[in-house]
Amino acid sequence: MAVIGAARKQGYTATSARALLAFFLVALAAGSTAAACSLGNVAHDDCTTDTQCAAAFGAGSRCQTGFCTEATSPGCQKTGADGHACFGCTPKVTSDFETACTDATCAPFDDAKRLTKLTPDGGLPPLP
Repeated sequence: MAVIGAARKQGYTATSARALLAFFLVALAAGSTAAACSLGNVAHDDCTTDTQCAAAFGAGSRCQTGFCTEATSPGCQKTGADGHACFGCTPKVTSDFETACTDATCAPFDDAKRLTKLTPDGGLPPLP
């Protein structure tokens, strides 16, 4: 309440003094939140080379767009049937699941055979 008393001595009304106090508290809370956010990045470091990431997070960690990726298990980088790199060991973390190797293949979908109510041009028939 000392802040409100000091504001009133400066000629502020009680309402404007409370508004000033509220503004001060909101600014203080926002400042402490911003500081907390800047300390929350514990999984990645700014980087410029893959060597920095490997030293900090282990083999397989790479520098991508200025941040280190998660380290991969040695020997788990494989090439999938489509020619793209994939994770060939048992997945443990999200990135392993996202890039896991698979033997899935693409099977074409026969519209004419499976969707019997389509018009000859492949469109939908009018509603009844």
